[in-house]
Amino acid sequence: MHKLTPYEVYLLDEDSKFGCVYGIKDETCPKWLEMEHETYRWIFMLSRTMGKYYNNRTISNKMIERINQIQTIRFLRYRDISPVLKKAIEVISREFISLKTDLAVPVMWKKENILSREGLTRWRKAGEVVSDCCHVIPDVEWREKWLIQQK
Repeated sequence: MHKLTPYEVYLLDEDSKFGCVYGIKDETCPKWLEMEHETYRWIFMLSRTMGKYYNNRTISNKMIERINQIQTIRFLRYRDISPVLKKAIEVISREFISLKTDLAVPVMWKKENILSREGLTRWRKAGEVVSDCCHVIPDVEWREKWLIQQK
């Protein structure tokens, strides 16, 4: 278990307004709320995954593949999510593009899949950016205005 982040609290509040069960897709849950759940969960799980490597110099091929594919994630195309969440996805995307470029330099690696000291420092910086994005503060007013415009 973990302490709920502000965005998780916001999502739970929105779920209760619409009678949704957290993270479970059903007819009562609006599509925008499903997309917000899905997007936030992706950020949260990425933060958790990166945290596993925080003190470990060995980076799995699967994680390296995720870094390489960041530009194609579907969340970058979502329009009906809050600007705060959208910005968090964009920040992560830019950070991973930069990380990919930095990790392409041989000095970042001690051996294949094992980071050097410089590589680990760079990895930690990227992990901190993702962690910060995991703790974004929801903009409740934006959602209320958006819902009024949709009617």
